[in-house]
Amino acid sequence: RHMEYAQVQDRWFDTGFLGNTVTPIQLFKQQANIWYGLFVLVSHLTGQDLEQSIAPAMLLNGLVFLTSAYAFFWFVLSKLQFSSTQILWASVLSVSALFCHLGINVMAYVRYYALAPTMLNFTLYFASIVLVHHLLQGSANKWRDSFLLIILLFTAGIVHRQEALYILVMSGLMLAWHVLVRPLAVPAYAHTESLFVRWWREVSKLQLSLLVSMALGFLMLVAVAYGLLERPTELYGKVVQWSQQGPILNRILYLNPEFQFIRVITIWGLFSYLLFIIFLRRFVHSAYIFAGMWVPAFTVFNPLFVDFFLRIEGPHTLWRMLFIVPIHVVMGASLVLLFGHIMNGRWGIKLTSLMAVVLVVLLLLPIRFMGFENSYSRITLDKLSKQSSYLLWEDALDFLSQKRPKNILTDPVTGYAISALTHHQTFQYKFTSSDAYRKYNFNFEDYDDKPLAKFSGWWLVLNLRDGAHSEVGELASNHWPADVLKVSEHYAPALQPNLEANPQRFKKIWQADKMAIYVIK
Repeated sequence: RHMEYAQVQDRWFDTGFLGNTVTPIQLFKQQANIWYGLFVLVSHLTGQDLEQSIAPAMLLNGLVFLTSAYAFFWFVLSKLQFSSTQILWASVLSVSALFCHLGINVMAYVRYYALAPTMLNFTLYFASIVLVHHLLQGSANKWRDSFLLIILLFTAGIVHRQEALYILVMSGLMLAWHVLVRPLAVPAYAHTESLFVRWWREVSKLQLSLLVSMALGFLMLVAVAYGLLERPTELYGKVVQWSQQGPILNRILYLNPEFQFIRVITIWGLFSYLLFIIFLRRFVHSAYIFAGMWVPAFTVFNPLFVDFFLRIEGPHTLWRMLFIVPIHVVMGASLVLLFGHIMNGRWGIKLTSLMAVVLVVLLLLPIRFMGFENSYSRITLDKLSKQSSYLLWEDALDFLSQKRPKNILTDPVTGYAISALTHHQTFQYKFTSSDAYRKYNFNFEDYDDKPLAKFSGWWLVLNLRDGAHSEVGELASNHWPADVLKVSEHYAPALQPNLEANPQRFKKIWQADKMAIYVIK
């Protein structure tokens, strides 16, 4: 992540970025570099090197996120039948669970968004859910709360629409709890009264109408997306298709439970589900907890939602819907209840509760047993070797950093490092190829017709210095291939001989250990 943040350091001041036209929307968007530029600006004004200021900024960002989570968990737990002391400890344990589970796991939110505005955007999600709760409970300031909710939803969508989707999904599920579950929680007036009669008498007709409207609106969005947008054909094993046969079975899609689902929720999270069932009588009275635990069923395992999501986002980020499953607050509350049983229960209950607490801790550790590893914290927290990081090409990056900005042709992985850590511009999306990258192709079967002449004045970085095999890429995230650092495969066999045979067209200005930099004349 450091590479993504560092890329704006010199562009901000040296390429006249401040003089470019920036729309008000771009001031908020994560992808606009405005947010990251704030750190560059502070670094510039204080005279402190950007690299030294990144760690404190990451720490501050994480503390704001965890503090807002603590306040939110306190609000949620205060609606349960807990004493003030229990709420305090349950909130602390919930935040600790959040930090440990999403901090050391392979899908590590606390590290993945360490310096991104997305992490602070999650605080807007917390605030929005509080407003939703007030509105569903019959807020005395419903117009004010509704206005604030709209503002938060709009702002979250501008910064990073992932959190805006979180707000919509959780709001809909909490509304469903108020319409379908809450009316049945009141005592029956007569033993002969049917559940339907009892529900119809207690349910809010306004909330029922709103729930039906939201459901119809979602179905309309699904229909529009189905008619206008193509669904990706390549699912990369992240999404499972029930069958290749149509016309119904091939529409049944869901997140691969053996891959990203279990790696996000983890065995620890499944144990949280077990505790949720055990203490269901407590949790059923919380709209946020009860509805939130149903998020997987209505999102990643809901074929309608999955088909819609794939058409607007693709298969790579579907798993992020699991970030809003409230397993951490469930675990915090459950631990308080278990500690209560340990202190005051019978011996059998004491022993069972103690074993459950021990299991909670063990399931956060990278335990291996008969080839099974319940956590990937070992490989995600290990220090990277030079062969597994951008330091592998540090000499070339140092050379480029001393030169004036140029347009550079190179492979997408090397280009990712160059654009992040130097002044120069390359053309790829992150560390993958893109339409722009293909447009600036430098690989040909032969070079007799001078196919690179149109890039006169550009520089070409030839990188045959391969890095190490990525264990994280193979076993954990699958955000990148395990051989992502095998950069030499990006260059056609005819390229290097042609560069060496035509010094009048390609001036070599730097070379070291299977890397070379050329000026295209």
